[in-house]
Amino acid sequence: MREEIFNYIKEGIELQNGTKIHWNTLLTDLIPKSESHNITEDYLTMSFGVVEIAKGLKIKLTATYSPFENKTLDYLKGSVKDENEALALVTQLKENLGNPDSDEIGKWGIWIHWENEKHKIGIRTRDHHGGSWFEYYIELKST
Repeated sequence: MREEIFNYIKEGIELQNGTKIHWNTLLTDLIPKSESHNITEDYLTMSFGVVEIAKGLKIKLTATYSPFENKTLDYLKGSVKDENEALALVTQLKENLGNPDSDEIGKWGIWIHWENEKHKIGIRTRDHHGGSWFEYYIELKST
């Protein structure tokens, strides 16, 4: 299943409406393909809705970039509401992707990812303005 998922995201992500968004596409060209977007000063946030990246593994994807002018798509992310939801997603990802390449769950939070030569899929905890939040991500690895 791991290879199947990485092959699925190889060129980009297929949205629920059948539209495909491709990696390295100019961000401003993706605005019409998003379900919604918001531009505030030099921030661009786009929502692409719920995407099924594996049978039964559905996640809501967004992209937030600052600055965004002349930048291309190299990651998509989403968030979960708390540690319990994050751990449930980790369980689903392990079922679909097997053992992670990095698996650190401790007092400080979560940092787990799976990767191949081009992409990384993961979940992590970040401290944001004094409060913890959890995000999952699919990203194009730097080459």
